[in-house]
Amino acid sequence: MGDFTSSGYLGLLHSSSALVSWDRIALGKPAALADPPGAIETAVMLAALQGCQRATLATSTLHVFWDLFGQFPPEETAVFVDRGAYAIGQWGVERAAARGIPVHSFVHFDPASLARQLASHRTGRRPIVLADGYCPDCGRPAPVGPYLRSIRRSNGLLILDDTQAVGILGVRTANRSPYGSGGGGSLQWHDIAIADATRVLIVASFAKAFSAPVAALSGARQLIADFEDRSGTRVHCSPPSIPAIRSLNNALSINHRAGDALRSRVLARIERFRNGLFGYGVPIGPGVFPVQSLPAPMGRQPHDFVEALNRRGVSAVVTQGRESAERRVSFLFNARHSTADVDHAVKMIVALYANRGRAQEAI
Repeated sequence: MGDFTSSGYLGLLHSSSALVSWDRIALGKPAALADPPGAIETAVMLAALQGCQRATLATSTLHVFWDLFGQFPPEETAVFVDRGAYAIGQWGVERAAARGIPVHSFVHFDPASLARQLASHRTGRRPIVLADGYCPDCGRPAPVGPYLRSIRRSNGLLILDDTQAVGILGVRTANRSPYGSGGGGSLQWHDIAIADATRVLIVASFAKAFSAPVAALSGARQLIADFEDRSGTRVHCSPPSIPAIRSLNNALSINHRAGDALRSRVLARIERFRNGLFGYGVPIGPGVFPVQSLPAPMGRQPHDFVEALNRRGVSAVVTQGRESAERRVSFLFNARHSTADVDHAVKMIVALYANRGRAQEAI
């Protein structure tokens, strides 16, 4: 079975034998009283990777967004959200709206649209802008530089959900890899220096590329210190478990040693997949990100297409576009996929496309 339904883009497993052992899963106290063992050291490694001054770990991005959008003063703040932003960040925005903060939206990854919205709502409130660092749907990184230029004049703050970018995108170097090098995420990709990053907060889950069930908020030292001081989830919710923290620490160590090689491996699988489909005229979405999506063949519903693939030894998943109700079939790649996995998937997709519209497929 070729399984293309799981993330973990670098193919990391974090078996118990690969992690530093632990004698308990949690301290039984909130992070406001004591950070779990290894949390501070891992956060230091993470901040260095991302090009930030400081990071703080959290159980999930939902915890971070809920906390963060509960800290902005309602009478002094306005929120501007990218219409294509991932759902969990938008749930945080809903909390801001419930607290009376005005919320406005702008066109996905469109700096001109954001600039128009900021100009139309010049009320003296501080603008908080939310966007994803990378969008698998359209295959593009966020236009971080233009966003920062738009908010600089009004002391604004850019919040990036970097869950997809971290572990994949990194410093753009002469090797011309479409992912760059290092896997540090959006600030590294856009060459945003630490000194210029005081207007950016990075929220990220590391369950994607790094296969670690833990999240973090990263940014300028004072911004993170202020967040921790005001945090409700660090008081009322459990912090990340010790095994989860150990898995992120392990991922960061592997990324330092072999991350670029793993990214090259997954890129080679994606390019083989795309070239195979292009050769038979099968349409596929843009970009070489580890999430590859295509429409179901004419006359088929996406769920039916997925079931037909599953019967032929290929597991895929139905996804929905960020800004539309369009459903597609997505294939999630990781460094553990073999060329045989890819070739079998291509063969089955092509065969089903060739039989589009027929009640029974004969392969």
